[in-house]
Amino acid sequence: MQMRVRLLEAQGRDAELLQLAAKHSLWAIRNPYRVNNAILNAIYRQEFEPLERVGAFQTAFDLFRTKWSSRLEVALSVAAVDRELAPLHAYAGLHAGWPSGGIARVQPYLTKDFINFAELIDPGFKLVPRDATVPNSALSSVSSPETPSSTRGAFSWNTLLDHVTSGRVQEARGLLETFGTEALLADIQFVSLGPDKLFALATDPRIEQDAAARLLFQEVLSTLIDALLDCSTFPEQRHRDLYLALADCLTYLHGGSASEEHSNLLVGLVGAALCVDPRRLGGVSN
Repeated sequence: MQMRVRLLEAQGRDAELLQLAAKHSLWAIRNPYRVNNAILNAIYRQEFEPLERVGAFQTAFDLFRTKWSSRLEVALSVAAVDRELAPLHAYAGLHAGWPSGGIARVQPYLTKDFINFAELIDPGFKLVPRDATVPNSALSSVSSPETPSSTRGAFSWNTLLDHVTSGRVQEARGLLETFGTEALLADIQFVSLGPDKLFALATDPRIEQDAAARLLFQEVLSTLIDALLDCSTFPEQRHRDLYLALADCLTYLHGGSASEEHSNLLVGLVGAALCVDPRRLGGVSN
């Protein structure tokens, strides 16, 4: 499901992405950072941006209050404030009240027309100079997992992605050698960034266009699967999202032509995820 969201986002198919999210209430469950942002961005571009373009801010705010406020509570709570998502954060703040520093976080990213409307709803929403910068203390407490470039030690997800998409075999394999270490598999940044980085590789057009890059991506998947299966604590709760991300990537790569070996891997990975968290059963789709 997460792979489908990322693919629809990459292809700019916001209407279909919104339909998929609505069908499965994807905004109500915990998603990797980029999947969460893709869902929120699609909602904003489809539902709110057309109204804002014609100055119908009150209509957009009413729509948020009546239709989206409760639905997006989880998704917005873990989404950083940036230029794309600031309007949704602003609607939420105007409706339910501002968290500490909330106004300062969203103001620099909003248009003057939006701010003028916000001041009508909340007189405390003062216009800041358009050239003002966001102080560090006003930045969202939720940091983007796409920003960090590395985990502890020699491994770096961003470096690996760069090697794979550029087809640099030896350099990529040098990083893959670290996958088998228990220390890396216990590293919280490696584990938390992993699903997003795997999805980024799977949806990168360079992977489709370059045979060497595609083979390297398959090598990344097989090496990580071997490392997880060999882990002394397999299956493990903290690796759950990695299991599901790997299953998604294998499905995307092989589709209906999956071999028996790959089919067994898919069953094993999804089974491991369910073993450590049976509640995920409802999120597993055909």
